[in-house]
Amino acid sequence: MLPRLWEFGVPLTEEEYQDAGRVRSWMIHEQAAARHEALSRYPSPGWSRDPHIRFFWSPDGHLMYVTTARDDGRLVVNHGFLTPERADRLRRDIRQLAHLVTLYERNQKAGRGHQGAPAGTPLVGIGMTEPLRLWRARVEDVLRRRAAEQTTAAPAG
Repeated sequence: MLPRLWEFGVPLTEEEYQDAGRVRSWMIHEQAAARHEALSRYPSPGWSRDPHIRFFWSPDGHLMYVTTARDDGRLVVNHGFLTPERADRLRRDIRQLAHLVTLYERNQKAGRGHQGAPAGTPLVGIGMTEPLRLWRARVEDVLRRRAAEQTTAAPAG
């Protein structure tokens, strides 16, 4: 399901690498939840192998990962503490999840963690979800373009 990002022959930026890591973590998280449900005599809706973690897909294929820091309850969103600057950037970059960023900002100020937030976006069935398909297409397009630019910029030898 995940693209083989190394096949494009271009290095990933730190942000691209973290984004791919989030997608992989989401898949592992959801597979663990599905295993738990399959093995449990009494499956619990919304079970999470780690209740401190939530993953949210926007309809246009952006993934937002939210976890509570275990030591002080601060929130980490997409590998960074939720500061006012980070919240503004997330609202710009992931417009369709801006309402969740605002909810988490308020929750952090009040010390409420995930309270009031949806359970997250589950991995449904065996097919590729539309947001995941869109993410994959976007990432592959960027890497393909970067590879083409490097090829045309390379000196003739």
